[in-house]
Amino acid sequence: MKSYPHYVKRGREARISTYQNGTNPDPQSICPVGDPTLVNEFLKGWHSISGVRLEAEARIANTAKTNRSNPRG
Repeated sequence: MKSYPHYVKRGREARISTYQNGTNPDPQSICPVGDPTLVNEFLKGWHSISGVRLEAEARIANTAKTNRSNPRG
């Protein structure tokens, strides 16, 4: 069994990835576990980020995925 912080992190990452994809699913429908305690931890991570912070994290994740090949100098 994974630890509680792991599910908080997964909830936060799921929120960012769904924002990047332009979808807004019900977080309980995409929760990977059925244990009520772990679902609460997942939702805690899901709701821990919103608004401007969510948009900023999504942009950072998008730029991290982009492979830039222009050398500096």
